[in-house]
Amino acid sequence: MAISPIDLQTVYTQLEKVSKTQVQATQASQLQNVMNQESVEKKNNEKKAAVEQTVKYSDENIGKLKDRNGSSQQEQEETNKKKEQQQNHGYDSSKIVLSDPALGQHIDVSG
Repeated sequence: MAISPIDLQTVYTQLEKVSKTQVQATQASQLQNVMNQESVEKKNNEKKAAVEQTVKYSDENIGKLKDRNGSSQQEQEETNKKKEQQQNHGYDSSKIVLSDPALGQHIDVSG
């Protein structure tokens, strides 16, 4: 079926309308992308500008400072008590050695 000249004439007159709608569609998608980027940037700027709340301290802890170099006196006493208990029981946790009685008895030659 061949295209008649009257069909070509109507197609050519409608080409301008079709191209305008295509241009509007692409511009609308570009505008939507720009608006999305702006909203993301706005949210990021709000997050950066937001002031974080500080932790509220009780009146008891305001004047106290921690010793940076060593542990507190209470922690030192606890470690000393643990050492004394280990010495009283006759063992030291750093010197406990476990051994397997079957260690070295089986040699696997199968590969």
